[in-house]
Amino acid sequence: MASPYIYDSSGGSTGPTMVTKGPWRETGQRWYIHRSGSDVAPGTDRIRPLATTAQAVINAAAGDTLIFLEGHSETLAVAQTLAKALYLVSEGSGSTRAAFTANGAVAMFDVTSAGVWFENLYFPQSSVAPTARIRVGAAECAVLSCDFDCGALDTGAALKLVTGWGTTRVEGCTFLSTATAVTAQPLAGIEVANAGNGLWMVNDTFDGGTVGWSDYAFKMTAAVTRLHATDLSLLRGSDVFWATGSSGRIYVKDKSGTARLVLTA
Repeated sequence: MASPYIYDSSGGSTGPTMVTKGPWRETGQRWYIHRSGSDVAPGTDRIRPLATTAQAVINAAAGDTLIFLEGHSETLAVAQTLAKALYLVSEGSGSTRAAFTANGAVAMFDVTSAGVWFENLYFPQSSVAPTARIRVGAAECAVLSCDFDCGALDTGAALKLVTGWGTTRVEGCTFLSTATAVTAQPLAGIEVANAGNGLWMVNDTFDGGTVGWSDYAFKMTAAVTRLHATDLSLLRGSDVFWATGSSGRIYVKDKSGTARLVLTA
């Protein structure tokens, strides 16, 4: 193995341990992104960041880390295909986290390689209806501490698991309906569109807001084997549908309104 890179920290003041503490020893390179940067910049130190995720994905090799600096934002009309194992993480908290708004009828982040991780990202409601904000079609994907606002144009699930997914982790995420009219409800927070094995969910929140969802907040359209979902919060009428043939366990920590857990034989 080549000598690892040593990072005292990325320099962030708030955010996950990855971006605020050190030293870290990593076999991959770190790439920094901020909207004030330039896509012809080196991108390998925070004072000369790249400007876009697309350029960072081009530059990065499998095993690298993409660090979004506080205040970064992008409006994406073209799918960002993640065909290599990358770790996408943002500095900041709340409104200072990196924000990605869908502006095209695409899967905004399309995961086609095993080992892609997302952490501490914010997804405002879409301005053009996407097919998903994150679509997972490969194994060993993790979505950690990410928040998804789902508005009237979010007519596809925010997080969609399709053919090829497996051993997927969703932890500490919030899926919130931000619609203001029943006639304009978003579809769902998570949809398992194709059967897969190994879905681990911990401390995730589904919140129907003032008008709810047009479908189940968490919907298993296809069977999930080895489901482990613990400490879920189903708020303001956020329902879960557990598909026939699924196996595993679900523990709901909190629920409000008419929230239901629907099991099929």
